Amino acid sequence: LDQSNGAPVMPLLRRLSEEAVLFDDVMAAGELDEDVLLALLSGQPPSPESPVMSDPALPYLPGVARDLRDVGYETAFFDGVRDQLTFRQSYLRMVGFTTLDVPPPGGPTRRSDEETYASLRAWLEARASGSSRFAMMHGLGRSAEQLAANTTTDDIDSLRARLAYADTQLEAFYTWYVQHERPRGT
Repeated sequence: LDQSNGAPVMPLLRRLSEEAVLFDDVMAAGELDEDVLLALLSGQPPSPESPVMSDPALPYLPGVARDLRDVGYETAFFDGVRDQLTFRQSYLRMVGFTTLDVPPPGGPTRRSDEETYASLRAWLEARASGSSRFAMMHGLGRSAEQLAANTTTDDIDSLRARLAYADTQLEAFYTWYVQHERPRGT
């Protein structure tokens, strides 16, 4: 997705795709990010977690986090939402995430990307140098001010703005990572 002038909405993400691992043959369509999560993490058809988790015949659920955990990686999922409608946390544990970091009960069910990135940074800093880790973050693409105002619309301009905001937050995290975690062997 680009701006109307052709400039990328997410320049850091584009740059990372050129210098890091790029999965360019992944397709997971869905109306909501929750629909896509199943397809990305465990190869299930895109859908919310609840139908998959309520299937009584589900003896085993494959997952990339499970595979990495089983060969010694520490696995963690950082969520900007405490999902109370589906079985997301149970699903994430089933596919292999050992640590789940979500907004705590008793408070707001959503948190800003800055808060979620801060939790991810703290988790990484608490790990031993050189240990293998797989972490994933589900952000909202919204600042604390936008969450408080609760006025974000769902048109294409709003989507571009949220993606640009998410790229700015990713840039800040990536800069921190390069300065602090990469030298530790992360």
